[in-house]
Amino acid sequence: MPRYINRKNEQVDVTEEHVIAAIKIKQELQKLSPSRRTSWNRHREMMIHAGFEDSDTNESYRLMIKNQQEKLGMFVEPADAAVDPVFESIKHEIGDMRYTKLEIQNEGRALNKLKSELSKEIRLQTSVVNAVKSHNFDAIRSFAPAYHIPETDSGMEMAVILTDIHYGANVNIPENQYNPAIARTLLEEYANKIIELADLNDISKIHVVNLGDCIENAYMRLTQAYSTDLTLAEQVTQVTDLIIGFLESLSEYADVDYQGISGNHDRINPNKNDNIHTDSVVTFINKIIETYTKYSNSSIKYIQAEPYHTTMSLKGHEFVFVHGDLDSMKKLTTLAELSSTYGTTFDAVIGGHIHHFTQTEVGENRYQVTFGSIKGIDDYSLKIGARSGRSQGVILATNNDFDIIKINL
Repeated sequence: MPRYINRKNEQVDVTEEHVIAAIKIKQELQKLSPSRRTSWNRHREMMIHAGFEDSDTNESYRLMIKNQQEKLGMFVEPADAAVDPVFESIKHEIGDMRYTKLEIQNEGRALNKLKSELSKEIRLQTSVVNAVKSHNFDAIRSFAPAYHIPETDSGMEMAVILTDIHYGANVNIPENQYNPAIARTLLEEYANKIIELADLNDISKIHVVNLGDCIENAYMRLTQAYSTDLTLAEQVTQVTDLIIGFLESLSEYADVDYQGISGNHDRINPNKNDNIHTDSVVTFINKIIETYTKYSNSSIKYIQAEPYHTTMSLKGHEFVFVHGDLDSMKKLTTLAELSSTYGTTFDAVIGGHIHHFTQTEVGENRYQVTFGSIKGIDDYSLKIGARSGRSQGVILATNNDFDIIKINL
């Protein structure tokens, strides 16, 4: 039976009828949205009107509906007034927007807000497109000396974690220095350490997972605008260049695939309550990387991930990856909650966000793990008392076991 975790950390089982109704309403809302996104607050109102009080708006519920939609083939027939009571809820809540001008007039304030949000998004998209056009991606070079892909397979696979780059940040304090040039140097060092480890273990396949916070952004906190000299578009294009160079380095040694999810610093709107779901610069970054792999001679394989979660099976071991802002890694129940949402018994949940390495066993050989940042500590870290060294990390897996390894930078 489909289930999700509500805001009280309670498991909620829902019926097949609930799922079908939720998907139909979701599709209708997407049709009415210029950006094809779902307003989940409105979705809940419509579900309640349709008689389903057990709906929610949180990430676990949204993920459950998306997974169920995929299981049903990504499509459910639209509501029909003659046979489907959900139609009445759809018509009651959004039908007049579709069928009459009067409702559009009544929704004027909301539409004006939407136009403002879309205008902002269009301006950002235009700035990123212009920055991409002017950026010379042909100049991308791998960081590391060339290696040869092993002729024999050791039977081991590697997942490489890339998280919390915070590209564009400028840190100049006694405890730490960080800027775009240092970011490049650190990623070169990280690539070399990965290749050395892969070479030592005769690994021919590397899976790279980007856990977000690719950029510093300039609008996360009022005092943070002074910590970067780069525009948002410059941060996006330059960090994408850096990530591609990192991937090309690894691809000279092994077969490489890549996927990326979003972090809180990647949000287009700094207020998470106002941000449209999935509105993130990682959307741009992933699209550029996907386009690069498609039209260049690169051997890198691009994999499309979900916006805030992705999963992976390594030699029979199951992993789920998050950034860590929407799914708190400090809660010892997060692994269990994600396992319940996906219907999969995960061996570990891997995150970033908190900028230091942790590994907590929350079941028999089951773990919650966070890796550190490439950026390191800054004024904000000192202010909240969070000190830790730079680190990233990898997972090495065989058929029998897996190891989670911290890599210091």
